Amino acid sequence: MESRRFPDIDPSLAEIIGFDSKWAYTIIKTIGNHSEIHDRNLTPPGWERGRNPL
Repeated sequence: MESRRFPDIDPSLAEIIGFDSKWAYTIIKTIGNHSEIHDRNLTPPGWERGRNPL
C-alpha cells in the first residue's frame, strides 16, 4: 500500500475543479496549521487545548 501526504493525493483532481495543484500547501502556508491557528487565536484568552493536545 502506498502512503501519500494529503496535498499530493491526486494533483489532477485539483486541476479538474479549477484549483492550483498546490492549493493545500498555499492554505496552510497562509493561515497556518492547527497548532499555529490555536496558538494565535485561542491561547491569548487562556483557552487550553483540552481534547486536542499535541
